[in-house]
Amino acid sequence: MPSFEYSLLDDQGKKHWYSESATSQIDLMDQLESRGIDFIQVRKSGFLNFNIASSKKERVKASKVKPRELIKLCIHLSVLIEAGVPLTQALKDYTLEISNPYFKQVIQDLYQRVTNGSSLSDGLMSYPTVFKDEFIYLVRAGERTGTLPNALKELKKYLEWQEKIRSEMRQATTYPKVVAVVVGIFVLYLFSSIVPGIAKILVDLEIDLPWMTRVVMAISDFILGYGILSLAVIIPIFLAHKYFYNNHPPYAYEVDGLKLKIPVMGNLSSLVLQARFVHNFSIIHRAGISILDNLDLCYKFVPNRIFQTAIQKVKDDIRDGRSLSESMRDTGVFSSLILRMVSVGESSGNLDESLLHATNYYDEEIPRILR
Repeated sequence: MPSFEYSLLDDQGKKHWYSESATSQIDLMDQLESRGIDFIQVRKSGFLNFNIASSKKERVKASKVKPRELIKLCIHLSVLIEAGVPLTQALKDYTLEISNPYFKQVIQDLYQRVTNGSSLSDGLMSYPTVFKDEFIYLVRAGERTGTLPNALKELKKYLEWQEKIRSEMRQATTYPKVVAVVVGIFVLYLFSSIVPGIAKILVDLEIDLPWMTRVVMAISDFILGYGILSLAVIIPIFLAHKYFYNNHPPYAYEVDGLKLKIPVMGNLSSLVLQARFVHNFSIIHRAGISILDNLDLCYKFVPNRIFQTAIQKVKDDIRDGRSLSESMRDTGVFSSLILRMVSVGESSGNLDESLLHATNYYDEEIPRILR
């Protein structure tokens, strides 16, 4: 039978660890609860253990949690909580359905934290690599307003939309990437192997060569003579670009602006960014979070400095008393559709419904462009 460890606090507040055998971590938790033992943490015994509730440095092993696993979690919790099942029992039941060992440990730790009196959103904050900000804040909003099942349903829809867009983006870009790699390999082979042989024959003939032929021969000579040196230059340039993009905001701002100006792809990127903004804003607004806090969250969710700057300006304008639609119009980055829907929503007092129309439009438009 596997061995587990559990921790208790003594009268002086010092933590002590004890070992005990059980069929599973959940089984040991149940045993301790039935005996009235107020434990702090339960973990698998041994040097290499999944110490999920401990600090990040103490975690030995972690695997990626896929979006589909988070969607299943939202479905499970929303259905059971809505049916009147306590959150602790819903979390406990879900651990039996998880195949990902790391995610199982995460949910077990969430169960333990909630059992000990912590809120679900506070527990989620312990795993920022698993649960993103929008997940945590929507759960917190649902807890505060007593609408946790609805918040989980909104999260499920949002995660499904994200997964759908990612899948379609991958499908749309896979073929061009494969073609680019194949063509690149062919061109490299052509200039490094075929062209030099032909060039030698032409030079031996001592004939006057057209300028295009001389250019091709010069490129071939450069690749043969300076190919490795070129890599030695390109790699530092790439690393420098990455460093300045992450640490120098003005540089990142210019690069993000250039991305939006790339023919075809720039327009698609702008659509995806606006769709992401509208989806986030709509979901968070329906959860009852204020517009200023909503914009704060959307600022983090839109990975482009141009749009982040625009969102910050909108937030500053709203603080000064301007309307949301006027502030967004002045930024010049949002489409006429979004501006119209926000304006209509403000005028009618039904911003939720207007934003829903905008999200439905992007749900249809982006897949159509990608096909």
